[in-house]
Amino acid sequence: MYLTSRAVDDALDLLEVLIATKPLARTERESAKEKLRTLPRVERASAKLATAFQVVFGTTSEQVDTDTGEITPPR
Repeated sequence: MYLTSRAVDDALDLLEVLIATKPLARTERESAKEKLRTLPRVERASAKLATAFQVVFGTTSEQVDTDTGEITPPR
């Protein structure tokens, strides 16, 4: 009798785990697919952002004297 009740308890515990993890696994797969779908847009946006920062850094580096720290106004 003890082994039977123990087996039923173990089976119910396993069923609970399976019920809980199956929807989570589906959600994780859908999330991963959505991330892969957005990668090209993220790549394009990051390239634009990198270009913008290069312009900003290039402009500001010309305005700051690295030896004295003096800042000259923009042209």
